[in-house]
Amino acid sequence: MRSNIAAPSRRLFLGAIAPVLAAVALGPAVASIAVVGDSLAAGCSFRTLSCRPFEVINLAKGGARLADIAGQLERAQRNRARRFIIDGGLNDLFGAAAPIRDIERDFRGMSSIRTLPRSSP
Repeated sequence: MRSNIAAPSRRLFLGAIAPVLAAVALGPAVASIAVVGDSLAAGCSFRTLSCRPFEVINLAKGGARLADIAGQLERAQRNRARRFIIDGGLNDLFGAAAPIRDIERDFRGMSSIRTLPRSSP
């Protein structure tokens, strides 16, 4: 593939970005996205969201209810995750026939979990 960018400019750009790319490629991966939830989340592949130095960890488990997912969120934070994909509530609704007010309370409880402070590198 040919480039329309002049060779000296290309070399300058590549020279400037090379140390950054090397640090990203060789540096430690950080689990920045955590998937928590039930069997639907456990069975999905989230690898396409993963790109060094960011990684996706999937803590979802089949049969998990909202109370279990709150525990998964806390575990995800201990793994230094900063973003979360939350999939849950169906086991509470259909499996346990939980009343809507209980499901709402559990969702509110999950959303009130405080994030851990960022540590210095």
